Amino acid sequence: GGRGPDLGRLAAAVEAAGGGLTALGSVAPDLPHVPGALLLRVFDEHYWGADEFERRFGEKPRHGPDRLGLRIEEHVLAAPDLPSRLRSAGAGSVSLVTGRTPAELEDALDRLGWDRCDLDAAVTGDVVRKPDPACLDRVVAATGCRSAAYVGDVRDDWELVRRFRAERGGRV
Repeated sequence: GGRGPDLGRLAAAVEAAGGGLTALGSVAPDLPHVPGALLLRVFDEHYWGADEFERRFGEKPRHGPDRLGLRIEEHVLAAPDLPSRLRSAGAGSVSLVTGRTPAELEDALDRLGWDRCDLDAAVTGDVVRKPDPACLDRVVAATGCRSAAYVGDVRDDWELVRRFRAERGGRV
């Protein structure tokens, strides 16, 4: 939106205001509106890369580079045997809450070396988005768990747990 030189200051202000699009809107209400469909299209083209985008969506990218997607640059943070090690350590169930789409989740599971059978429940961002405590409601309903350990890597993970505790009285 022409605010490139202000990016660092804007990012810090958005973070201080709580993060996410709501905070961005309050910190920089004068930014131009970008249609959501266009934003998702540009993201998908860059994330999947030219060949994979065309294979998955049936058309050539219009906004993305002619290279491999950003997804191949993601670093796997968990070992292929993590679900089985968690179960061996006494976990009654292993579930995943992610902002990814189902297609992105399947791709990530492939790269992790996990199978859908390794998970008792998976909640993707197209169903309910973090930090909405309904994410954990779905995990609890699917697994019947009465207590949980939650591991996250972004601010929305912490906010999800905080809200679940505050709004549901849950112990996570």
